[in-house]
Amino acid sequence: MLTRAQHYLPGLGELNAIRSWTGFRVATPDGLPLLGQYPDQPGLWLALGHEGLGVTTAPASARMIAAQLLGEAIPLDSTPFRPERFANAASTTREATA
Repeated sequence: MLTRAQHYLPGLGELNAIRSWTGFRVATPDGLPLLGQYPDQPGLWLALGHEGLGVTTAPASARMIAAQLLGEAIPLDSTPFRPERFANAASTTREATA
């Protein structure tokens, strides 16, 4: 792949790469993570869709999930992060593919 890339970018072969990474980043349509209980599956809790910021946002996400699990006050408004915000879109997609 690098050989092919050098065909289009001749100077690429002279560069020293410090590190390289490739992969999929789980993201939601609105860019906010899903934090909370999955609406169609009681007992299934989600903390995903951080778009590569999972390490830096993990403490706040964990506090929010823990508060929900323990029935305690949530440290901030959880509405923007609730998984059910996409429930209508998911059921519409399931119906369309059935």
